[in-house]
Amino acid sequence: MNMTKVKRYVELHAKRKKIEAELATVKEKLTELEPFVLEQFEKAGIQNMKVGDWKPYINREIWASVDKTHPQAMEILKANGLADLVNETVNSQSLSAFVREQVKLFEDADSKALEEILKEALPEELLNVLKVSEKTSLRVVKA
Repeated sequence: MNMTKVKRYVELHAKRKKIEAELATVKEKLTELEPFVLEQFEKAGIQNMKVGDWKPYINREIWASVDKTHPQAMEILKANGLADLVNETVNSQSLSAFVREQVKLFEDADSKALEEILKEALPEELLNVLKVSEKTSLRVVKA
């Protein structure tokens, strides 16, 4: 048996485990820092900034799902032109994409709360059967 390759495999495995542990620590620290940095961006009224060769920026994602406790949810979705999203289940990715498109159409330079925009963008009966949430996170790209 060629032990050189076996030893190399074990060395690489150990290295991978060490790197994964370091990565887990880095991810944990990023998770701890993110709310602070988001708050600082908000206080400064900025969306992004250059830091060395990197550019952290605020990323906004909107997700929608059907409120399954509402008895007429599926019928209301169909009545509002979303029948193609309704099967036995609703495709949450497609529903979220639809809601994001509607929000984009009604967003303007005034930074209104998502709830206000949704009231303008979607019919009330549709809002009554959807759960819409917004997740704001920090991203970094090479500048």
